[in-house]
Amino acid sequence: MSSYVTLRDIADSLGLSTATVSRALRNSPCLPATTRARVRRAARKLGYRADPMLSALAAHRWHRRPVAAGSTLAVLADGSVEGGDGMIERAAAYGYKLETFQIRDYPDARRLADVLYARGILGVIVGQIHTPGFCAAFDWSRFVAVACSEGDERPPVHLVMPNHFRAVQQAWDWAWARGFRRIGLAIFDQPSALDFHDRCAAFLERQQRLPATQRIPVLAVKPWVAKDAAPRPGRIRYGEALRQIRAWKRQERPDIVLGFNSVFRWLLHDAGWCAPRWNAFIHLWIPSPDSAATGLRLYPDELGRRTVDWLDSLLHAGERGEPRHPSTMSVDFEWQDGTAAPCPSRLRVNKSFLHSERSTHGMRSTVQASPASGPAGATSTGTPAGALTLTRSRPPSRRHSTATSPRGCGTTPRAHVSVAAHGRT
Repeated sequence: MSSYVTLRDIADSLGLSTATVSRALRNSPCLPATTRARVRRAARKLGYRADPMLSALAAHRWHRRPVAAGSTLAVLADGSVEGGDGMIERAAAYGYKLETFQIRDYPDARRLADVLYARGILGVIVGQIHTPGFCAAFDWSRFVAVACSEGDERPPVHLVMPNHFRAVQQAWDWAWARGFRRIGLAIFDQPSALDFHDRCAAFLERQQRLPATQRIPVLAVKPWVAKDAAPRPGRIRYGEALRQIRAWKRQERPDIVLGFNSVFRWLLHDAGWCAPRWNAFIHLWIPSPDSAATGLRLYPDELGRRTVDWLDSLLHAGERGEPRHPSTMSVDFEWQDGTAAPCPSRLRVNKSFLHSERSTHGMRSTVQASPASGPAGATSTGTPAGALTLTRSRPPSRRHSTATSPRGCGTTPRAHVSVAAHGRT
């Protein structure tokens, strides 16, 4: 016997065919578990190692085959499917075809599993699952499955999803580098979703660099209904969402908000956020091209491509059923600088603060930034480095210029705003 162990060597030692040995090493369910275990023990004893070049050639020949009935991949959908176009594109390149199965069209998860098995479907892509108990009732042992993004339930299989944790870190670092110091986070209050915990964890991690007095609590708002619409289970009235965000803004005074998407930007707008349009807001999820929005752009089709790639490799390896150690593949967002990127020198949030202090009529106010340093640094007076501070002094003349109040309440002293860290007045 040569030093290079082949499938023929294993087959001869066990009295089996090479086809049986190949199926056993790929964990094919068409063989008894005892046969598969016996072949693997023999392979380890003889020192068998798969040739990566031959495996690549076999995979190439596999993908060149015409599409057959057994090459259908099922997409389990509980509503819409994220990254569907990318899935179709990559599946066609590999010689598969996709077929979507809506969960609501079947009485239960067991019945859906029976239908897929009877159709001879082996590969399954799992979309976001929101139906309670579905993942526990579905028979995963019959299929090779990969989940694309995560809903209220996580299937016990490998998962491809956006890297929400890294997205919040990128947004925070971008805002901090440009002089923002009171950074807030506004997201939907949905603790059952994994991205809720990822975003909160990343935000709190960055806040640990600040003194406790400079940390702004996360604003978590329940999903709301449209204006003048009646509330329904799991959603609150639009007016209630406005009250929550106004109270948070008045109490915490953020100078920039990291928000889930443009829905939160418009909620801030309706709540009286007085920054210019598209300013002082970073989108954590830009789903479609928007030249004005600044934030993180996600390409859902890339999630779909990566899901099909992973499922194809598992099909070749024959890894059917629930993996012993389910893994997660994180796909990073791409940063996008909008046409009106937030800039501290253009904010009106500080001017809003002055309007709220109308008792200081006749005083000239200056907003200055303390010397910039690291997030955990502080000045000799105890003020965090880079934090905005308010000082007031008497004007040189009683005939100071006035400006019309944005609320139509007469006139207020015109404020002189200076941001020392940026050298602009």
